[in-house]
Amino acid sequence: MRWKGIALMVGGTVGAGFLGIPYVVAKAGFGIGVLEIVLVGIITTLLALYTAEIIMLSKKHQLPSAVGKFLGGTGKHLMIITLLIGLYGALCAYSVGFGQTLASMVGGEPLYYSIAFSLIAGMFVYRGLKIVSKSEVLLIGVLIPLFVVITLYLTPKVEVSNITYVNPSMWALPFGVILFAFSSWTSVPETILAVKRKIVRTVIESSIVIGLLYLVFTAAFVGAFGQDVSEVATNVMHGPIGVVANLLPLFTFTTSYLVLGLVVKDSLKEAYRLNNYQAWILAILVPLAIVIFIKPTFIDVLSIAALIADTLAIILIGAAVIRARKTKEGIVPGGILLVIITIVATLSGSIIALVMR
Repeated sequence: MRWKGIALMVGGTVGAGFLGIPYVVAKAGFGIGVLEIVLVGIITTLLALYTAEIIMLSKKHQLPSAVGKFLGGTGKHLMIITLLIGLYGALCAYSVGFGQTLASMVGGEPLYYSIAFSLIAGMFVYRGLKIVSKSEVLLIGVLIPLFVVITLYLTPKVEVSNITYVNPSMWALPFGVILFAFSSWTSVPETILAVKRKIVRTVIESSIVIGLLYLVFTAAFVGAFGQDVSEVATNVMHGPIGVVANLLPLFTFTTSYLVLGLVVKDSLKEAYRLNNYQAWILAILVPLAIVIFIKPTFIDVLSIAALIADTLAIILIGAAVIRARKTKEGIVPGGILLVIITIVATLSGSIIALVMR
């Protein structure tokens, strides 16, 4: 059962974010990138563990309801808004990333591909198609083989100068993208149903697997391409191997968009008592409008969404943990001091990253 939990956590976490890590790490330097991957990995692991603690102590499966148990109605609604910010950001990222990837393969204007992708995928979301209900496990089955093929192909092309390059003035750039890539806390409620009391071990083991995948993937692309790596990393590859490599983001963006589109629609229906059409309009057309009128880059969407949503999440979940531990025993060691340190570290990193953008 624990392996199923790990598959759910890894599949629910590894989405668009990891494809942007090589680009931002290449700008700051691989050494800086490795340090931030480790530190952010620790912070997000603690956030996932605190999420599990709140759900188990509250006996509420939905995260907003779990937070609301300890922070009241205001806390519940703020948690809903936080989730929606993160989910909207992810939908925008998948749309932008799909457009950029398809353009890199066949040419043309990325924005047009993004619009077409959002509308076509949005039709499936409107109908509530359930063919992607097991997409996390399916994603892992596709992801790992492609990871292996791409890494083996790029390893002989790694240059030492690309690995040793460093630009300290860009150290804050990777923080938001790496934070997005490690955001596993939203997968915790579903994982708890699969592993029950083994959730702490499952979260930690999943974080290690995710971190190792990111380190290997980033080392391969930064080492092989250096400053030339694309915002969507695989877009820098061309020819037959480029087609194979770019199947990874196309598959990831599509399955993740369908899953999260359904999550947003259903969340809006439940939270605000909207009908299917109203919820669909807000779920699909709002991020599409952002893509069309604001025209964010792939990296901008990843970074800003995570810096806002994950920071709000750790503040709300951390506050709920502190409140809960006044009357209940927690499942995460370290006491309240560690909760406060996690909140301060995330908040400080996010503020600095936003200011230095």
